Amino acid sequence: MKLYKYIFLIGWMAIMASCEDRERYYTGPAVVEFSNPITGYTEKLTGPSIGGDSEYGDNPNIPIRGTRDSLLIQLVSAHLDEDVDIYYEVTLGSAVTGEDFSIVGEEGVVTLSAGSSFASIYFELLNASEDPTDIRTFSVELTGTSSDDVGISVNYSTYDVSIYPMLAHTDIEVASGEFLSTAAGEAVGSTIGSSELVDVSFSASGVPTFSGTATSATFFSARVFVPDATLASYLEASYATEQLGNVTSATVDAIPTSGTTAGAAVNSSVEIVENGVYGFVNGAGKKGYIRIKSLSGSSVVLDVMVQP
Repeated sequence: MKLYKYIFLIGWMAIMASCEDRERYYTGPAVVEFSNPITGYTEKLTGPSIGGDSEYGDNPNIPIRGTRDSLLIQLVSAHLDEDVDIYYEVTLGSAVTGEDFSIVGEEGVVTLSAGSSFASIYFELLNASEDPTDIRTFSVELTGTSSDDVGISVNYSTYDVSIYPMLAHTDIEVASGEFLSTAAGEAVGSTIGSSELVDVSFSASGVPTFSGTATSATFFSARVFVPDATLASYLEASYATEQLGNVTSATVDAIPTSGTTAGAAVNSSVEIVENGVYGFVNGAGKKGYIRIKSLSGSSVVLDVMVQP
């Protein structure tokens, strides 16, 4: 008798598990929608920044992407057997196309490839206002698809984007004895130029060091975003990336230029280390961050984020 009870119980559990499995599958109509798994909202504050390793900005889990970003569109259904074009419209708020942002590729359409669950709308971040509070906005709305079998989600068909002003330059190599223009994002061989153009000197003699140039009184902070001593060294680059994901024009503007805190830009020179991030303010009053990507002998490779 007990054996029959056990057989019945096992059979009942199998039936219930089968029902649960079926309930996990989406059975509604195929739709596309905007996805933002980090915040859960279809809105974002973004701007040119430093760090990250996504050239096109198509990974929503990488919060900072140089001068590009993207809006991720997801398919809610089983994979499709053919390509489907997704149509969208851009509505301007305070942003101006070509001045504050520009769509990468053909504007108004993006293709969801057969067998894929995602597509992205890429755009360049261009807001160069000198007012750090001058956030420029635009919206994107999904309007239709090229397939009668794929519709638009009612709940997640629009996405609001806010762009803060910033300049970002990545992978700049500066040799010992050269000078760095944080505004132009390039290394130069002399200090000839305005105080806004040439503002950092790099020296690899002895301990690698940054200092202000003869044409610009630049001051630096100590290393900010110092990782815990227990963090493995190979994770330090990703740690800096994660911390810089929280940086905006407002936090750059808030870099202190007095006091004794590690983040205050008050030192005329600073010793630098690989994976270090340093705040600065130049003679023109522009603030920003320099990130050290690598140090090799007599040169340094770095990223720069600075106020326009």
